[in-house]
Amino acid sequence: MIIILLCTIVVIILGFVFNISGFEWLFIITICGLIAAVEFINSAIEATIDLITTDVHPLAKIAKDCGSAATFMATLVAVIVHLYIYIPFIWPLIFK
Repeated sequence: MIIILLCTIVVIILGFVFNISGFEWLFIITICGLIAAVEFINSAIEATIDLITTDVHPLAKIAKDCGSAATFMATLVAVIVHLYIYIPFIWPLIFK
């Protein structure tokens, strides 16, 4: 969760630095909220499974793996959206 918070802070700072539009802010805020929500759901799944059983069970592994995969997929979508928004601002700074 700390990594998510740090990335969110960086993305928000970049939004102010590059003066992104209101529509772009809408995407940034939505995506950052989505990532946090999926991570909370993943943590809830893992905690519930740990509460129910201490045994290693194949279905528990599948549930935990699916929760982690959901977090990964949401993060991948977030990276794509953030790159789509910020590349036009960063590209001219790198390749003048």
